[in-house]
Amino acid sequence: MLRLKKLLPVKIPFKHNFSVDLRLASYSIDKGAIKRAIPVKIFGKNARIATPEDIIVYKIARFEDIDKADIKSIIQRFGKNLDIYYIRNSAKRLAEETGKEHIIDNPRTCLKF
Repeated sequence: MLRLKKLLPVKIPFKHNFSVDLRLASYSIDKGAIKRAIPVKIFGKNARIATPEDIIVYKIARFEDIDKADIKSIIQRFGKNLDIYYIRNSAKRLAEETGKEHIIDNPRTCLKF
């Protein structure tokens, strides 16, 4: 839980290359992601998961190779249905809140249709 105290996500692995990231709601994008979350059933339990746009914003923030591959997969699956305006604004807000200005440039790199 030290990662959570440092405001970093904790990965909870499951079988068959499936995992869940757990994180504290520390930034405005976290609170927005909670409000926008989609209700689903996972392992017979009701849960809410982040929208594709919010997942992209989280991936943009870290932006390692695996994140870029995940973003590409999300774009291939949801394409023009993604709210690009929301993604760009959320990335900008996150950059301002964290002081990590490079986050603003990451959407330009991966959100070209």
